[in-house]
Amino acid sequence: MTDIKFNVNGQLLESISEPLVVAKSRNQYRAVFQFSENWNGVSEKTAVFRRFSDGKSFTADLDENGACTVPWEVIEAPRFYVSVFGGNLRTATESFVNVEKTGYDDDAEPSGTVPQRTPVPTDLQVDGTHLQLTAKGKPVGEGVEIQTAESVAEAIEEATKNGVDGIVITDSDGNTKYLGKFRISSGHPALEITKIGG
Repeated sequence: MTDIKFNVNGQLLESISEPLVVAKSRNQYRAVFQFSENWNGVSEKTAVFRRFSDGKSFTADLDENGACTVPWEVIEAPRFYVSVFGGNLRTATESFVNVEKTGYDDDAEPSGTVPQRTPVPTDLQVDGTHLQLTAKGKPVGEGVEIQTAESVAEAIEEATKNGVDGIVITDSDGNTKYLGKFRISSGHPALEITKIGG
């Protein structure tokens, strides 16, 4: 994590470092507060982070070192604001942290002309008699139509050999449930699924 350092002298909060902070980063930045002596004995210090775009604030409790993770919700260009409070309401002024724009886009489409990495399957979805490997909720490859409990067991066993670490079951009403890691054994006439971890 990258530290963003602040000095709290009495009730004046000032930024004392200016690391590169890039929008949409998560769990990347830590706010670290250095307090003057008149904060000694003030318990339960809390940082307040305010988003630039709409002014919404988010709080984070400080640890014993006067630090906390910066909430990802405020990390947007051009800046976010920071303050701190504690005890029976001792407050401090507000400072800001500049944020650079990012090229990342949640809705970016894969290029049709540039080869893409094949996603690594992470789950196996079972929907009635259809099995589908998925990665980040999106289908990977073609699904498999199954007829018997034995064919379900074989398909799931093959998926687990290929790195799938869990199973998502969809019932006939469309409800889904993640089932975690399993050992598969087929018997007559039903399929037995035994949970082995998680």
